[in-house]
Amino acid sequence: MNTLCSRACSWLDNHFEPFIMIAAYASLTIIVATEVVRRFFFGAQTTWGAELSIHLFVWLTWFGASWGVKNGTHLTFSALRQLLPPYMQLMLYLFDNFLWLVLGVVVLYGAQKMITMQFTFGSVIQGSTIPMWWSFSIVPLAWALIYVRAIQNCFRCVRRYRCGMPLASSTGLRTS
Repeated sequence: MNTLCSRACSWLDNHFEPFIMIAAYASLTIIVATEVVRRFFFGAQTTWGAELSIHLFVWLTWFGASWGVKNGTHLTFSALRQLLPPYMQLMLYLFDNFLWLVLGVVVLYGAQKMITMQFTFGSVIQGSTIPMWWSFSIVPLAWALIYVRAIQNCFRCVRRYRCGMPLASSTGLRTS
């Protein structure tokens, strides 16, 4: 049972964001394609299709941000960093992750105000009965995941530094 739980956690750690991004992208593609066919051939369209596609794209973007933090693929000026001694590289990587945490506080403050307002006024996604706050709740969820990824990066960088390994992967994007 313990190995099953360990394997499940490992799978989630490596594949959660890509799974959500693919599901959101596939859903929005199906919605948009269906709406194009309906509009072109039948002269009809749903009232919620375009709006829901936008919300799915926002979800895709937030989980993509988390995946970028996990893989260290956001803007990092890595060519310049490679010229610095390992200790300075470590300090800069830790500072990068600290900045993600600070930015998260700012974003979460604004998101909390927005979600509270949408909940209070009972806003819904245009053309549907889906509460708007439900869609916008992705912001604190995604930022919680970004926090986890930034903290994981800090531990990974310290571990790699202590082992004398390069702090950044030379291949760039990690997909698994």
